[in-house]
Amino acid sequence: MKKILVINIEIKARELNSRIMIAYEALRRGYAVVIGAQSEMYEFLKHIPQAIFFDKSISRNKLDKLKRIKKLGHKIINLDEEGIASQNNKHFYLKQRMSAETLDLTDYFFTWGDDEKNLIESKFYQHKSKIKTTGNPRIELWKPEYKELYNNEVLQISNQYKDFIFIASNFALVQHARGDDFLKSQESAFSQVETKKDEEILNSQKKYFTLMHASFLKMIEVIAKSFPNRTIVIRP
Repeated sequence: MKKILVINIEIKARELNSRIMIAYEALRRGYAVVIGAQSEMYEFLKHIPQAIFFDKSISRNKLDKLKRIKKLGHKIINLDEEGIASQNNKHFYLKQRMSAETLDLTDYFFTWGDDEKNLIESKFYQHKSKIKTTGNPRIELWKPEYKELYNNEVLQISNQYKDFIFIASNFALVQHARGDDFLKSQESAFSQVETKKDEEILNSQKKYFTLMHASFLKMIEVIAKSFPNRTIVIRP
């Protein structure tokens, strides 16, 4: 019987192409592969023989789900899709994206690079043997040989916006699309504020991003006035 690899996807635009690369390599090595949405994969695992479950995070709020998966006899491996941000948010990365309990349930934890690996080992040294630097295939897709994968999308965007300036933003911490109530629910789900240090760091981050957000909006106004004939596309 073939080994089964089950690949979990949360955000299609972010993860699908790179996960397909992993699936292709697994197929070449004789695995049967299933790729599906996070909302469906946990249920799907109840109905198949023992498999390897490739998750996109082992956050502490997923402990009960991971326990159920392990109880079904599946192996758990993980490559955190937000691991690349670990160096800019070390305190909450170690606090939220994993725990001693979720690492106990994980057979292997793959990292974007040695910096992430070393950071995790600094707190969870007892799990050193299961933490492996592999990189993320999302970066592979930036290489010139994969450029053709995006040709249709590039053509569609170019036809729609012509000669444009693209501005990417990331201010969810102070202006989330789902509102302040969602942010509070996330803080609760991840037990984000448990100590005085947690509170100080989070408040400092919010203050910084509030100031940055105001400056960012001013920057867009300056760019718009400086390039009146260019379309400006903003990723909120």
